[in-house]
Amino acid sequence: MSFAAISYNIRPDTEAEIAEIFSATGFKRTGSPVVYDADGNEVGLIPATGLFIGDDSMVRIIQYQGELDDVARHMSRQKTVKFAEQRLGPFLAEPRDTQTEQGFLRYFENSLMADCGGSTTPDRLAHITVMRFRHPGPAHADFALESQVPIWAGPGHPNGPALLTERWYRNGESVVRLWQHTGELRDVARVVARDATAFAHETRLLAALSGGTLRPTEESYPDIVGQLAMRCLSQLAMHDSPAGEILPARV
Repeated sequence: MSFAAISYNIRPDTEAEIAEIFSATGFKRTGSPVVYDADGNEVGLIPATGLFIGDDSMVRIIQYQGELDDVARHMSRQKTVKFAEQRLGPFLAEPRDTQTEQGFLRYFENSLMADCGGSTTPDRLAHITVMRFRHPGPAHADFALESQVPIWAGPGHPNGPALLTERWYRNGESVVRLWQHTGELRDVARVVARDATAFAHETRLLAALSGGTLRPTEESYPDIVGQLAMRCLSQLAMHDSPAGEILPARV
C-alpha cells in the first residue's frame, strides 16, 4: 500500500470551525473503501484516511492501493467529499474550486506534498500520527531530508508499541512526518529513544529541522514528539466485516 499527503493552508483561528465540519455529526462518512472508475470498474482501494490540523495548516493522509490518479478522480465524484469541501471553503487561506471534477483534480495535484522517502510495512493498518515542522529554513530541510535514514523500531512485542511506517513529505518549506504505529505515541517514542543508533540520528535530524532549537534527550523525546504531533480531526480505517465498510480507526 502507498501513502499520499495533501496540504491545506487555512485561515488563523479557524480550527474549531473546521473540527466541527469533520466531526461525527458534521460529516457523513463514505461507506465503501473501494475505488471505481467512471465505468464502475473496481480499480483501487482506500483502506485508511486521516485529517490533521495545526495552526495555519491542515494535512490529509490517504493510504491507498492502485493509482493515485484513480483515487483522486474517485474522491472528486463523492458527494460527501464535495459537501465537506464546500463547507471548508470559507476557512481556507486561498479560495479554490473543488465542486467540479476538473477543479478538484487541479487542486489535488497542486496540493499534493512531495514524498521525500521513508519505509512502509506492506499491507498493514494502524494508527497514524502526523508531525509538523513549521517552516524550517530551506538549507536545514534539505540537509535533514537528504540525509535522513528511516527509523525502524521493528515489530516489537505482538501486543506492544511498534513503528510500522515512517514517511516524510514536503510542500515548499513545510515538512511533515508520518508515523503509522501500534500502541500509544509516547510508548513508540520510548522504543525509538532506546535504540542508540536510531536515536543518535534522530537528535541530529530534529536539530536540523528545527534550526537547533530541538535537542532531545531520551527522557524529553516523548514530550517533544507529542508537541510536534498535529491534532487529529478524523481517522478512519477499513476493518474486516461483511460489508467492508470504513470505520473509525481501531488499533
